[in-house]
Amino acid sequence: MKKLNRILAGVLALTLAVFLCACSGGAEKTAPQTETGEEAVSDTQTVPQPASSETPEEPEAVPPAPAEEVDLPTEGVYTLFAVQQHGLLVDSNVVEDSSVLTLEENGGGSLTMESPDTNQTLTLTAWAVENEALTLSLEDGSTASGRLGNGVIELDIFGTGDLILYYAMDGANLSGYQVLGSEEYQQAFDAAHDSRLYALWKSMDTEKGVHLRYRVKLESIDIPQDFDVHGKGGAAYSLRTTEVSGQVIHAATFYQDGTAYNLEPDEKTGRIVTTTTMEAVVKNAIITDTLYRSIATRSQEWEYTQEEREMDGETYSVEVYPGSEYQGETAFYYDGDGNLKYCVEGASPAVADYGETTYTIEGIDDSVDETLFDLSGYDIENP
Repeated sequence: MKKLNRILAGVLALTLAVFLCACSGGAEKTAPQTETGEEAVSDTQTVPQPASSETPEEPEAVPPAPAEEVDLPTEGVYTLFAVQQHGLLVDSNVVEDSSVLTLEENGGGSLTMESPDTNQTLTLTAWAVENEALTLSLEDGSTASGRLGNGVIELDIFGTGDLILYYAMDGANLSGYQVLGSEEYQQAFDAAHDSRLYALWKSMDTEKGVHLRYRVKLESIDIPQDFDVHGKGGAAYSLRTTEVSGQVIHAATFYQDGTAYNLEPDEKTGRIVTTTTMEAVVKNAIITDTLYRSIATRSQEWEYTQEEREMDGETYSVEVYPGSEYQGETAFYYDGDGNLKYCVEGASPAVADYGETTYTIEGIDDSVDETLFDLSGYDIENP
């Protein structure tokens, strides 16, 4: 049988929300990098400590303590109250999404997921419970499984234990569930992550501003491109410089409040290309940048190895995040001062012929030029 693939769009919204809660940045900030590798001076910044030589262990999932049994029917409405990921059980209010699972007496039902970015209601064609083992079936033949007992459903979305959604019926006894609030979850997540990448991610405060300068080269295309990216809150400006046959070409992409523009800065012309209500983009537009997104997503992962690798004749300390059936391996190279110098992404199996993508990082700091966010001098086409 197929796993419940149709609900993954809604689940990813939940997962992203958990990630954003975990890495929104704390009071302690690490020093941003300058082009020379020197640290910018700040009263509140501290230098990130080198990562330990051992990969942090993922917290073990703690099963709920036995709760007093409550006489509740199996059929009825169950509301999401918690999400478990990486062994941490977090209050559903933290992830800012809601979900309702309904089991009807006739063996049907529905699963609804709502968030600022998605609203889905999926029809259940059948469900069954045997010795507290729950199986859900959809009309397309996909399934999901979990546990049902004492008015609580633990729905194992991927079938691997990596992401479990907890639903409860009104009147269920939840006293045995140790659910973390936002601050508790943040503290637990921070304590379990000691990678240099996570320290860098924590230092990138998008409310204060993030400025990235890097060169990117695709193995399949022998034309490097230079990027100068400025992001703050709901705005992000990315200037791309390419040299072809001696001609220098400037092009820019700009996001502001969910609207995307393609700009020609030399000509001061532009075009609106799309709009989105996706909250992650509206509130944090720099997430559209590929290097920033790679740092953001990989820094949340638990599994990585530390190695030494060479690049351009120099030896670097490297944090390597493994590939999967959906993405290639990603390696982050650090110099002797702990500054990120390279990011090398392997192609996903689906596009293996594209080869590796190599980012050469020239600087990461908070010197955002907000004048770039002013398009009043542009002639903007709105098709």
